[in-house]
Amino acid sequence: MAEAAMYLVRNLNSSLFFLIFLFLITACTGYETGDGELSDMRADYADVVVKQGRVASIVTDDGVSLDVPPSLMYAEKNDTMLRRLLYYHQGSPIQLLRQVAVGIPAVVSSTDITEMKTDPVTLTASWLSADKRYVNMQLGIKCGSTDGEIQRQVLCLCLDSVSQSDAGAAWFTLYHDQADMPQYYTNDVYLSLPVSGLPDIIHLNINTYQGCVQRTFVK
Repeated sequence: MAEAAMYLVRNLNSSLFFLIFLFLITACTGYETGDGELSDMRADYADVVVKQGRVASIVTDDGVSLDVPPSLMYAEKNDTMLRRLLYYHQGSPIQLLRQVAVGIPAVVSSTDITEMKTDPVTLTASWLSADKRYVNMQLGIKCGSTDGEIQRQVLCLCLDSVSQSDAGAAWFTLYHDQADMPQYYTNDVYLSLPVSGLPDIIHLNINTYQGCVQRTFVK
């Protein structure tokens, strides 16, 4: 288990101070009850596979393959996989209402960090995906403007330790450098930590405005 975890670390960007996440957050859409146009809307985290700029497949965390709208395209020229939070109406194809980028955070070994930063965030939600391939997180990050740009702030996950006893466990701490930015407004940030190559038990420590919070997920 330890080798698998360190393999994951080595294959992600281990240069901490180049990990600057810029998220453009759009305003939340109100949910209508009854027979409104959003009454049958679904919201799912999904893997979106892109080939030559076109979407080849969309698979939700529930393992459901969605019919891709022919008009859905991305600027990526190389084949890649994107994480997205999709708001849509079911159908063939789906009617996509809105999508939000979901970041895959870099994982850095604690031995590679010279100064640990745990500036507080708001932990809105965290959970193990239904297919047990991701730990998903929704965080509130404070910044000095309403445009949704986090600018110089740094977010990643620090791998503190790995245990091989019993089912095995991995301990992570959220690294957050506020970079002295003012904290006037809160913007939502969505993250998915891949856990397929990790032990069965994942511990996650996050410093919030209410104090340090530990979440445990069992695959």
